[in-house]
Amino acid sequence: KILTMDLAHGGHLTHGHPANFSGRLYDVTHYGVAAENECIDYDALEAQAEEVQP
Repeated sequence: KILTMDLAHGGHLTHGHPANFSGRLYDVTHYGVAAENECIDYDALEAQAEEVQP
């Protein structure tokens, strides 16, 4: 499992995108930034990581 930043939020194409090998090989979950301030909500990211268990 991989937890990576969404491409639309600044992530990289090689980090789990379906067009890349890693996106086909691994179970990928993405996180993003808040629309109002374009910052990562680290509390939400921590909760997501605990749920996903990458």
